Amino acid sequence: MMLESTRRRSSNAPTGETVGDELSRAVDELNSTIQEVRTAIFALQQPPTDAPTTFRGRVLRETGGAAVLLGFQPSVHFAGPVDALLPEPVAADLLSALRGALAAAHRRSGVTSIDVEVDAVPTRVRLTVTDDGRTESDTRGTTVTWESPL
Repeated sequence: MMLESTRRRSSNAPTGETVGDELSRAVDELNSTIQEVRTAIFALQQPPTDAPTTFRGRVLRETGGAAVLLGFQPSVHFAGPVDALLPEPVAADLLSALRGALAAAHRRSGVTSIDVEVDAVPTRVRLTVTDDGRTESDTRGTTVTWESPL
């Protein structure tokens, strides 16, 4: 908008045609870039055609996505028959908790490692996410635990 305003004002100047043309090209390029960014955001919000169907695969996809932002791959461990035991509503809740814990770790300073553990037994499932970042009280390390009965 600022470039468009400048273009209008420059058209009154003696060299307005040259400046106006350059500003028009800049505005067109910015509009094109904005459209590309919007398209990329929309594409990222769509599930991939080869989305994992197993719960383990979904957890690995979440941590892999977080790795892009974090700059390193979180360590992931599974204990118990997680694919066999987790009903879909519990799996969705666990994945949501995992996303929240990874996002919180990303906001902390000094995080260089994150450990994710999913432990399932016939009566319950537990998610534990531990990082080595600095907390507000300037201590190191945070652990988030989420648990649900099965």
